[in-house]
Amino acid sequence: MIIKLNEAKQLLQISQTDKSKDDIIEALIKPVQDFIINYCNNFFEKNDVWISGDYEFVANDKTVLCPDETFEDVVFARGMDILIEGSLNNDNIYEIKAIESGKITLKLNDDEPIYNEDGYFTITRVIFPKALKRTAAKLISFDMNKKISEGLTSESIGDYSANFGSDYPESLLKELNIFRKI
Repeated sequence: MIIKLNEAKQLLQISQTDKSKDDIIEALIKPVQDFIINYCNNFFEKNDVWISGDYEFVANDKTVLCPDETFEDVVFARGMDILIEGSLNNDNIYEIKAIESGKITLKLNDDEPIYNEDGYFTITRVIFPKALKRTAAKLISFDMNKKISEGLTSESIGDYSANFGSDYPESLLKELNIFRKI
């Protein structure tokens, strides 16, 4: 993950003992990560750590199987992020929950499905730059604090005006520009 709950809370100056915002922060981490990846057109893959071959997704177990592969020998480990590409339905960035010789168990939320599938896939290590954590925390904070009223996109009263759109401020997008790929 681009940022973990405890890191986001620290950067947002929320006490680790304050659990009142944990659910919303956790719910925003993945959408913010997806936004950053899409905006930057960058999966942050480490191109010197990858494998490809015939693999099988097993939805019930949330695993990727390859009996002939020794995943540990490719410098994959528990807690690492990987990018899976080349599948029909399961291309995405996943966190490794557990790893064995011929099996990677993926860490998924209940609302993150994977589908049974076999075929020729590429698995690449993903490393998010540490500098992105600060921006990710700011994006999470923005999403937590924006005020959106149904049907109301902006309001003006005298010299005061506010925009309640869902777009991030230009200042936050500028922080992402150094990570953008053409």
